[in-house]
Amino acid sequence: MALIELAQRLERLDRVMHIWEGLLDGLEPHGITRVIYLTAAYNRTAAHLLHNVGALYEAWSPGTDPFLDHCCHDYGMTRTGLGHLKYHHYLGPEERGFLQVAADAGFVTGMAVPVRLFGGDRFGGFNFGTPFDDETFATLIQPREAELRTLALLVHRRIEELARPGVDDTGLMQLLSARPPQNVADALSAREREVVLLLGHGMTRKECARICGLSPHTVAEYSKKAYKKLGVRNRIEAAQRVRSGR
Repeated sequence: MALIELAQRLERLDRVMHIWEGLLDGLEPHGITRVIYLTAAYNRTAAHLLHNVGALYEAWSPGTDPFLDHCCHDYGMTRTGLGHLKYHHYLGPEERGFLQVAADAGFVTGMAVPVRLFGGDRFGGFNFGTPFDDETFATLIQPREAELRTLALLVHRRIEELARPGVDDTGLMQLLSARPPQNVADALSAREREVVLLLGHGMTRKECARICGLSPHTVAEYSKKAYKKLGVRNRIEAAQRVRSGR
């Protein structure tokens, strides 16, 4: 099953644990055998945690997970895990110890996908883990970044809807608009930024309209206004501009 098809199937479920179990089952055939879903309040308390990484969080509190410190300040995706340590020389002894415990539990290499940025009421996202070495990860998982991003966004939105009854279709807008780069925030409205990011990650206007609770015509109008403000020609250039903050 393709990852986008998996996301669409999970969206139809009405229990958080059913979504979680379906996510784990759907990712395993793709080599992603360890998953962490972690969001926390701005001060790293009140963590919402789902994971299948053994006793990792018995030895470490969720608020000390390096993911929160290093992966949630922009929407870029970060290679994680002990197998990717060469990319993160800045990590201290305690953080390296965290990665070692995770590796012992089967999370050797991974990809962090933030869905809420630091600076809002809550921040965090997904960390998708594998038992692969760096080279195998680069071959099998790295090319699927866009799919993992879309999967993470859709599953997070559905979990939030179920965990917090009454959240309406603006839930994804709030998710995507947590403390954007200041110059982008000045240029685009929250809806324009949301539409640009979703279109830039490969969604069609119709898919974007369904997620945002808009008509395809309204999505087209938002995208045209955003492109003009950013001085870009297409969805890819616009999404790159928003994510980088240029």
